[in-house]
Amino acid sequence: MEICVVGLGYVGLVTAAGFATMGHRVTAVECDKAKLELLQSGKCYLVENGLEELLASGVESGSLMFTNEVDFSAPKVFYICVGTPGAKGRLDHSGLRTVLESMYVSSQLSGRKKIAVIRSTTNPEILRSIEKELCEKYALAKVCVAVNPEFLREATAIHDFFHPPFTIVGGGDAETQKIVLSTYEKIPSKKYRVSIEAAAILKLSCNAFHATKIAFANEIGSLCDVHGVNANELMTIFSEDTKLNCSASYLKPGFAFGGSCLSKDLSELSELGQTNGLNILLKAVLKSNESLINIVCKKIGFSKINCVALFGITFKKGANDLRDSPYVKLARNLSRMGIAVNIYDEDYIGEPGEIAQAFDSNPADGKVKLFFNAFEALDAAGGVVIVKSFSKLVDVLDRAKKQSSEIFDIGRILDCSLNNVSVPQLSVEMSE
Repeated sequence: MEICVVGLGYVGLVTAAGFATMGHRVTAVECDKAKLELLQSGKCYLVENGLEELLASGVESGSLMFTNEVDFSAPKVFYICVGTPGAKGRLDHSGLRTVLESMYVSSQLSGRKKIAVIRSTTNPEILRSIEKELCEKYALAKVCVAVNPEFLREATAIHDFFHPPFTIVGGGDAETQKIVLSTYEKIPSKKYRVSIEAAAILKLSCNAFHATKIAFANEIGSLCDVHGVNANELMTIFSEDTKLNCSASYLKPGFAFGGSCLSKDLSELSELGQTNGLNILLKAVLKSNESLINIVCKKIGFSKINCVALFGITFKKGANDLRDSPYVKLARNLSRMGIAVNIYDEDYIGEPGEIAQAFDSNPADGKVKLFFNAFEALDAAGGVVIVKSFSKLVDVLDRAKKQSSEIFDIGRILDCSLNNVSVPQLSVEMSE
């Protein structure tokens, strides 16, 4: 396939070398004269293991050509790898905008469709605003924009290019997605088609998670130092738990955490660190957890509902434990806001009086009630709050729709547990 790579930093050079190695005909654009001469001779101005050899091989075979001008009129797929450096805490999209505008101008003049595949890290809101502006300015242009984030690390970038965790194509029409995925057909990875927003946020999320892991390990390391513990040995043992610690466990978005262990142990570790001037991150985790409860309360409050049916009160499915349950906190806050809460939980086998006591509520005021029948809890409820799945969930949702009750899926379970009920979430199609 004919490919043009615009922007030859780490991402652009590795992308160009990788595509050329896979047999594509690649034109790579570099405006700096000195760098261009080096690249045309098969040399590399970056230090990256194995990169110079791939570049030299590509130039010698004729599959890789370097130039200082972009020919946007050519029928190629354009991979945009220009830098989006940080500026005052935000990504600078000026270089990306300049390249995209050139493509829109070329398309408007030629009447031909152009495919812009963005490898640069981007903010989806800013990218959409650039798209909107250029579409209005060049109304006759036909430019299809897709986001194809990279997951490369300096020093191992060549290996990472050929062994990615997955290949993502965000946005673009079906034809564009097919074309982009075909350029990676020789790379054995799972391939996903998502929205532009999903692709951009996924890239940002991966790096944010890496940064969070580093900060967490450093805070634990500092705490170990204070108490004379070998930090490397401790974290090596920590990492051996691939069931919970280093795994997909706990990485499904839902509601706040609770229970008898997580909150108190996190608080204790945070306090232990705080007495030694440490653990800023751990303290922030507790605040983040509480803020999620407040956000949901505000969302329900804005709906002007007088009564909600809360389906779930124990801290997790399959448990009868109310200790530090985030749903107890949610219900308590709602009742204090003047919203009546009808509770049904097939896992809970306690007494109504215990529920009232947990919420500092007088059973006579009717603000908090425990039901042992799901449909009785639903009667007269203007809102339905779904915490976890239960045996009557589908029937309850059918009834809720008939009585026009608003549904709050705070556990984010409807899209993955039911075939006929869904909430708007990221739509992902996997392609092998």
